[in-house]
Amino acid sequence: MSQIEPVLYNLIYLLVGAMVGALIVFLSKKFYTDSKINAANQKIQEMLKKAKDDADSILKEAHLEAKEQLVELKKELEKRFQKETREKRDELLKYEQRINAKEAKVDKKSDTLEKREKTMMQKEQEIDALKVETEAIKKHQVEKLEQISGLSMNEARNQILNTIEMELQGEIAKKVKKAEDEAKEMADRKAKWIIATAVGRCAIDHNVDSMVTVVNLPDEDMKGRIIGREGRNIRTLESLTGISIIIDDTPQAVVLSGFNAIKREIARISLEKLIRDGRIHPARIEEVVAKTTAEIEQSIHEIGERATIELGVQGLHSELITLIGKLHYRTSYGQNQLQHTIEVAKLAAIMAALSVASGKACK
Repeated sequence: MSQIEPVLYNLIYLLVGAMVGALIVFLSKKFYTDSKINAANQKIQEMLKKAKDDADSILKEAHLEAKEQLVELKKELEKRFQKETREKRDELLKYEQRINAKEAKVDKKSDTLEKREKTMMQKEQEIDALKVETEAIKKHQVEKLEQISGLSMNEARNQILNTIEMELQGEIAKKVKKAEDEAKEMADRKAKWIIATAVGRCAIDHNVDSMVTVVNLPDEDMKGRIIGREGRNIRTLESLTGISIIIDDTPQAVVLSGFNAIKREIARISLEKLIRDGRIHPARIEEVVAKTTAEIEQSIHEIGERATIELGVQGLHSELITLIGKLHYRTSYGQNQLQHTIEVAKLAAIMAALSVASGKACK
């Protein structure tokens, strides 16, 4: 036990020494660290103070510079304002001078007008006085003339007018007769000129139609086919068209005879269609004639429309247009009636235009 105690004491002493050493080391490190921290804090405080001083100096300089710029800007604005004010004042002065000049002109014109009005009033008064004086002189002269002639003014006027009228009646009658003769002669010349000019401007060919139409055949055998068995085909064609079909010794030709040109045209076109088709029998003839009749009626209406368009006539009834188209298949003294109608309409239009133009020229 006695040997162990010294060892324990030594261990305890060692532990205590180690602890004290560690404590001393710790305290020394903490003191060194605190001193560094204090030095750093002091340095930071110095830097902050210096930065604050620098910022204050910068702010003072900026404030002073801003004041200087503000003063310069104020001076510049004052100069500009003074310049603009001076220019405005000069403009106002010029405008005022122009207004004063215009007012002076207006005053001058007003004075001139007043003087003219006064002058005109004086002249009007003088004219009124002269009128009164003239009426008095005229009345006095009329009274003297009445005393000298022994007639009143109305009686003298009537007598003079009667004398003049008697003298002029003969001359007026001669001039009227001469004017009538000249107008009649001029009208005859103008009418002849208008008719001649219209006829010269309107030259239309005339179509001369006859009462027969010849249809050419491809061969002589076609005549027999047109006649048909026991004449059925030719009778059917004649009854449907109302046209006489003459088949004689004329080589390769058939003659269609009839007074109605429209029916004759239907018969011609139908027969030509049958010849081209080759099928010639009563049923086919009826079909072809009906179709051809419808086509001719449509063609007649189109011919009438073309005539109205050519003449510039609008708004006509459809039946009237059809009647105009039928004139294409009518003749009078060898002249196509539709062509004659168009020619007469154009002649009338030309003569009317020439009459209007000559009337304007005379005016």
